[in-house]
Amino acid sequence: MVRSVALLALFAAVGCQAAATSTAPVIDPDACIGTEGSGVTDQDPHFVYDCQGRALILRGANTASSAKSMPHDPSITENDIARFGPDWGLNFTRFLIFWDGVEPQKGVIDEAYLDRIQKWLDLFAKHNVYVLLDMHQDIYGPKVNGDGAPAWATRDEGLAAQPQPIWSMAYLQPGVEAAFDHFWNYAGADQELQDHYGLAWEAVVKRFRNHPAVIGYDLMNEPNPGSMVDVTELLGAPAADSQSPAFDTQKFGPFYQRLINRLRQSDADHWFFFEPRFGAPGSGMPQFLPKLTDPRPQGSRLVYAPHLYSVSFEANQSFDAASDHTVADWQTNRAIDQQTQDSALVLGEWGFDYQWKNAPQAMAQILTMADQMMAGWAFWSFDPGGWSFVNNDATHSEKPAIGQIVRAYPRRIGGVPKNFLFDADQKTLHLEFVPDPRVTAPTEIYIPAKRFYPNGYTLKTNRPANAWTSQWDAQNELLTISLLTADTTPFVVNILPTP
Repeated sequence: MVRSVALLALFAAVGCQAAATSTAPVIDPDACIGTEGSGVTDQDPHFVYDCQGRALILRGANTASSAKSMPHDPSITENDIARFGPDWGLNFTRFLIFWDGVEPQKGVIDEAYLDRIQKWLDLFAKHNVYVLLDMHQDIYGPKVNGDGAPAWATRDEGLAAQPQPIWSMAYLQPGVEAAFDHFWNYAGADQELQDHYGLAWEAVVKRFRNHPAVIGYDLMNEPNPGSMVDVTELLGAPAADSQSPAFDTQKFGPFYQRLINRLRQSDADHWFFFEPRFGAPGSGMPQFLPKLTDPRPQGSRLVYAPHLYSVSFEANQSFDAASDHTVADWQTNRAIDQQTQDSALVLGEWGFDYQWKNAPQAMAQILTMADQMMAGWAFWSFDPGGWSFVNNDATHSEKPAIGQIVRAYPRRIGGVPKNFLFDADQKTLHLEFVPDPRVTAPTEIYIPAKRFYPNGYTLKTNRPANAWTSQWDAQNELLTISLLTADTTPFVVNILPTP
């Protein structure tokens, strides 16, 4: 449904499109995933946990838009991956994989593609970076000038699907809408599309469920409603006949639930990440997914993973803090969603060109908001040059944006986080959590000491000095704190620059 050319231009601003077997190494045992270790299964569902029971805060980057073209290999080197932790404090990547790579022919799994994925996973494991495998699509698939679905699964009815000057306008092409409509129609001959999508995911899950780097699976990137899209939502005023509630509740939610139920039979431990529909939710507007459930007997491991892109910021390439309420709206509505889903929250994509006007103010808003929500995030995207925080030169040198992306934060927390916030101006970090006596591993805090604390940092807590111990890993810039007495009194940690 197209209301005006202006709405199309706004719609174009939302999203992430850009020009388009080995033995797994052993990951650091402190970074493990799974059920073994803590034996704790009744923790707060609003956080992701490591296998020792610590709340895990994920911070990283998408790798990468460059993988969208065959053979789906990202433009990142092992040297780049080795810098994630020591140089930037990042412990996470959202790694793009593609249905047409996994199942290029109907019912045929390309093991060679899975072999290539494993080589990347081995590198991330070697450098202690968690990997979220993201089944990516934009504009459905290559047959309709996008990426994602194989040609055999693209039922475009022979309708027009022409490339558009602004990439996301292609979602409104008749052939693209038809392809999505057939996919969401879980009935008759169309039912096999979702069934084969599940088959492709099963092949991925069974291959990588024991890989030490893998933390979970992002079930579908930016799912598009096809002909049920309502572009007026991007203006904050949905049309009276908006089909978004019906799409979310009748087609989209049941798709997720079927896929979760199916994949949980193959993997009992890892986290399933799910996103709202493409478009309005990414710009802060409401969405209508029903509550999803995890059949895992030991407790739910679902993660809500919405994206965030300001329509006006991208359309104008200029940020106006007085008029752009995207981040505030996003925080309000995504908090409602998180409570509805009773799940953890990870911001799966956010980013922009740091050369756009007032970009530092926009970045400060998003990063502060993420701290306030105690949410993980993955910047879009690592690809050197463009929006990346590194240049496309021989050494992938840092861009100015890295000065904001790098920040102190609690990486693993031995209890239930209550709040944390890094003040980028004062370079102070405040953390408060309720210790869980069953969790014996230390709390771990990343502190970019070489970058921000020339005279060192000062650690202050609300406990006497004989109640805790700390250690400093200068190479990885990690502070670990262990409590010597087991109680559930809130523990407060403050990191300040030493004068």
